[in-house]
Amino acid sequence: MSPRRRPPGGAPRREARGQVRPTSARVRTGLYDSLGEWVVGRRVLDLFAGSGALGVEALRRGACRVVFVEHDAAQARALRERLERLGMRRCAVVLRGDALEAAGRLGRAGEAYDLVLLDPPYGTGLVTRSLAAIADSGVLAPGGLVVAEGHWRDRPVLPAGHEVAREARYGETALWFIRKSDRPRTAREKGAGMRTAVYPGSFDPVHHGHMEVIRRAVRLFDRVIVAVAENIDKGLGSFKFEDRVAMLREALAVMPTVEVASYNGLTVDFARSRGATCLIKGLRAVGDFDYELKQSAMNRLLAPDLDTLLFIADPEFAFISSSLIREVSVLGGDASGLVPPAVAERLQARWPRRE
Repeated sequence: MSPRRRPPGGAPRREARGQVRPTSARVRTGLYDSLGEWVVGRRVLDLFAGSGALGVEALRRGACRVVFVEHDAAQARALRERLERLGMRRCAVVLRGDALEAAGRLGRAGEAYDLVLLDPPYGTGLVTRSLAAIADSGVLAPGGLVVAEGHWRDRPVLPAGHEVAREARYGETALWFIRKSDRPRTAREKGAGMRTAVYPGSFDPVHHGHMEVIRRAVRLFDRVIVAVAENIDKGLGSFKFEDRVAMLREALAVMPTVEVASYNGLTVDFARSRGATCLIKGLRAVGDFDYELKQSAMNRLLAPDLDTLLFIADPEFAFISSSLIREVSVLGGDASGLVPPAVAERLQARWPRRE
């Protein structure tokens, strides 16, 4: 979209895969075809202008004014000359400087734009940082859009109160159409700025191995959501979904930063809906690693913005599994030492131990 310029003080701009990214007319066309007539008469801010390809296209599509921001002096000079040749200087301004600083200055000056364009170097985190700067500056007009480009794996973290209205992918490149949310924030979303992890599973029932993973996760994250899958039937002696949730809530009542929730469908969809940036899992043996490796790879494909953190089980709990606890209990054995007290009571009530 913007030219392949050198970022300040360094090497050529490169994709996450290490290759120079050429200007894509396909992406530019897709962007403006998506906007359609909406762009007519709009005020546009192009924060990483380069050759100005994006902003110039906005003028061609009917934008009334475009402000270009470019760090490189030679690029800024060439852009002014290009606008002059095209007869567009009267409705365009070229500012030389840092994009994030420019957003702040324009916002303080009372400037507001209907469309803000972001095409920073890939793999730098600048999309996320730019979105935060735009949100803080107030430079996005009510009802406005930010359109950000990046590698599809580098989905940005959104400022609180913003949402992705649309996402499009063109090969390795993704476009995110971001706007301020027009709905009130829920209590869950108010914690979106915190580091949130999701620990998914069936927890049928929860045991000391699960609890150990949760305690370790609490030290690393501001909020941990223990997510109980509704649509999993583990077979022999399985507890009802409501019982699994109740046992978890009883066992975790002493941990104020841990929430118990339920979900159906894809784990990644649930995690993203709750503002999580990480999935956590426990590993007991080599077989677990093989399974979780495949799961992690698939989740990465489905949701590139979600990481997976694997906790190696404490040797004391490495042999414990929910299915083993159920099997022992069904046969009248005592598994109370492997589970929290609240779970031990339920096991005893459901399968009284044989004397």
